[in-house]
Amino acid sequence: MIILLKQPRIRPTINNLVSLRYSSNRFANLYQKLEKQRERTPRKSSNSKNPSKIEPKNFQFTQGTEQAQTSIKQIISKLPNQVEVVNKNTISKSSLLEVLKSINLSQQGLKILETSKIKIVPVLEMVQSYRDELAKLKEAELIKSGSFKAMKSMKMKLDKERKKSSDKFIDINFKISINDLKTQKRKEIERALEKWDKFHIYINDKLKKMSDEEMEVEIKRKEMIKEKFELILNELQCKWELEGQNERSISYSVISNVQKKKQDTTINANSNKEDSRREKKINNGEKKVKKSVSEDELDNLYSFKIED
Repeated sequence: MIILLKQPRIRPTINNLVSLRYSSNRFANLYQKLEKQRERTPRKSSNSKNPSKIEPKNFQFTQGTEQAQTSIKQIISKLPNQVEVVNKNTISKSSLLEVLKSINLSQQGLKILETSKIKIVPVLEMVQSYRDELAKLKEAELIKSGSFKAMKSMKMKLDKERKKSSDKFIDINFKISINDLKTQKRKEIERALEKWDKFHIYINDKLKKMSDEEMEVEIKRKEMIKEKFELILNELQCKWELEGQNERSISYSVISNVQKKKQDTTINANSNKEDSRREKKINNGEKKVKKSVSEDELDNLYSFKIED
């Protein structure tokens, strides 16, 4: 025999109803506050920091080697969203994203020509330029830190490049006196301007370790030599450009205007010679005509006298 016991029915009291109503209202208010906060705060986009640029991580490259992908990502970080693509004889505007979609990274790469101008080049050329840029940055860091070995290796590289190249160059030492710079080296550069259309000038010194005080004096002296030398270049018949400089050396490229003046003078001389030759020919022709007329007249007179 099963006996069922009825549980006593709990009647809701006023206190219980008030507490339930209060708790439900509290959660409802909290929910409404959260919803309002969500509506007020704008959603952050992936390009909120710099919307004009495409982040390299946002474009997934499925082609090309790891080094090619690293190279092109580094190029993308320097470019705006809208670019100008330079082809053989045309320049077309396009979005950078469309350009990235169109190239095959296993064969093609990008090269920056200007701030927003790019060119599609072979991938090996892009990777090589990226390697060169990394090497220059590393070398600059070593030189900035005062690494004697880095400066020596850089000087050896410059010497090798100058020997390999067929370009003409003039060497000047930073130890040169101002008087020698104004007289001897100026004359040497003037002779070079007459002989060569284009050449390079290198101002450097021998590598040696110095104290901080000696280095300060040396830097001031080099600045003075640089200013005096550039004044001399401005006085001469040439166009020049500062190629590069560091604590140890300065390099300039120089284009001569003397050769052009010589060509102009030779052209003028040749034209004058041709004019004088033409005048001589005309004069000789007139003389021949006069001579032939006089001979005919004499012949006629002679024949007339015989008939008489």
